[in-house]
Amino acid sequence: MEDALRLSEASLRAIVETTPECVHVMASDGTLLSVNLAGAAMAGAPSVDLMLGRNFYDLVTPDDRERYRAF
Repeated sequence: MEDALRLSEASLRAIVETTPECVHVMASDGTLLSVNLAGAAMAGAPSVDLMLGRNFYDLVTPDDRERYRAF
């Protein structure tokens, strides 16, 4: 069972890390907990590590923030 779980996690991680779209996980306050390379590139960050712990809404233009919060 643990082997199947590890394989499933590895498969999901590979999909998320190689997709050309932004995939992120954030806390209810907007803090980025996880982001893939595509998401970091879209934000102009040189690495994923520089994104973690930042607030997602700080990366969104002021005109679009309310729309993201409502979503």
